[in-house]
Amino acid sequence: HAGWRLYLRFLRICSEQLGVQAAVLDDPTVKAFNKSLYFVWRSTRAASEYLVHLWRTPMAIDLDLSDEFISASELNIDLAWLVHFLYDYAFLTLDFKQAVRAGDIKRLDLLWREFFASGRTSTANKTHYVPMAILRIFWSEVLVLPLNKLYRNMRSIPMSDRCGCMVGWDCIIEWLNGAITQGVTHHVSE
Repeated sequence: HAGWRLYLRFLRICSEQLGVQAAVLDDPTVKAFNKSLYFVWRSTRAASEYLVHLWRTPMAIDLDLSDEFISASELNIDLAWLVHFLYDYAFLTLDFKQAVRAGDIKRLDLLWREFFASGRTSTANKTHYVPMAILRIFWSEVLVLPLNKLYRNMRSIPMSDRCGCMVGWDCIIEWLNGAITQGVTHHVSE
């Protein structure tokens, strides 16, 4: 959700141009957000293909020189939004999802560190992402070996016997929360 909130204006303009405004919600639930991620992936591919097109023009900055490329994009506000959407949100999120599915714990630890900068903003911090990132990094670094091994084995859990079908450790908790919520007819505050 953090990057979604930070790039909501950009995503809304993209959805309007494509005629799929329903794909972009201001503050989606987890279930709605998962559906909205498909729009993010489509936008990521389109934006990436556009950058490759720019890269192929004469005298363009090499995409492998990402710092220089990002810096040059700042000269055009529209291009800057697109480049920052990709480099600061879309690529990070896609990489994170793939690391969870693959059970790549070292990659997850690195990505939690990378996420720290964007998760600290007041716009992104609705559910306290930075404390969550700190805990993930802290636990992966300081737990004694038997606990660390257990923690690493629980970072992503298999949902079938097929390779690459792992889900985040909180998936089961989210399912349980959804089942409980369906059975509750009144909120406690009511």
